[in-house]
Amino acid sequence: MDRHDLAYLSQSANVHFLEDSLTEHLKEKVLALLQGNVPFTVCRQDHVDEGDIKLAISCFVAGMKYRVAVTVNQTDISKISRPIALHHILPSFNELSTPVFLNFIQQMQIMACEVYVYGSYAYQYLTKEHYVNTNSDLDIVLYPKSEQNLEVILNHVQELKQQTNLCIDGEIKIHPDWHVSFNELIQILPDIEQKIIVKGINRIGLFPLKEILG
Repeated sequence: MDRHDLAYLSQSANVHFLEDSLTEHLKEKVLALLQGNVPFTVCRQDHVDEGDIKLAISCFVAGMKYRVAVTVNQTDISKISRPIALHHILPSFNELSTPVFLNFIQQMQIMACEVYVYGSYAYQYLTKEHYVNTNSDLDIVLYPKSEQNLEVILNHVQELKQQTNLCIDGEIKIHPDWHVSFNELIQILPDIEQKIIVKGINRIGLFPLKEILG
C-alpha cells in the first residue's frame, strides 16, 4: 500500500471524519460518493490507531471543492489498488487525447515505468463531476521497474512538460520506502550530494539523494 493508492470501501463501512467542523452537507456528499463506489485515496498513515487506515476524498459542495480526511477500519476496505492508469483517462479529456501524451505513455512502457494519475483529473474521471479547470495540474505518479532507467524517464518527463501547456506535477518512486517529487529530482540531478524531501506511507524526511539511490 502506497500514498495515492485507491481504497474501495464496503457499502456498510463505518467512516470516521477527522475534522469536527465539517458540515452535514459535506458529510452527506462523502457518504454518497462511498455509496456510489467511488474510491478514497490512501494518505500518509501517521497518528492512526492500530487496525485503522487514514484515507481522503475530494468532493464538491455548493461549488466549493473540499478534501476530506477520514479513518476506517481495515476490515471495511474491500480492495486497494494503484491509482488510475494515465492511458485509461486519455479519451475522457481532449487536452490529454494528443500524440504528445500517447508518445509519453509509449516511452514509459518501453522503460517499464508505470504511470498513474491522482488529483483533479483522477477524481473527474471517477465521479464524472467537474473537478478540472484551466488552473488544474495533471498530477502523475511514476513507478519505474528499475532505477537504471531513471535519467531517461526524467528526460521524457521534461519533454512532456515542454510539449504541453498543462502543468505536470507529481512523484516518482525511487526507493522501496520513498517517493520524491520528480520536478525536484530533475533540478537536483546529477548532484547526488544534495538533500531531497522524501515521502513514505508513514512519514516524510529529508535525506541526501545518494542515500536514497543506494
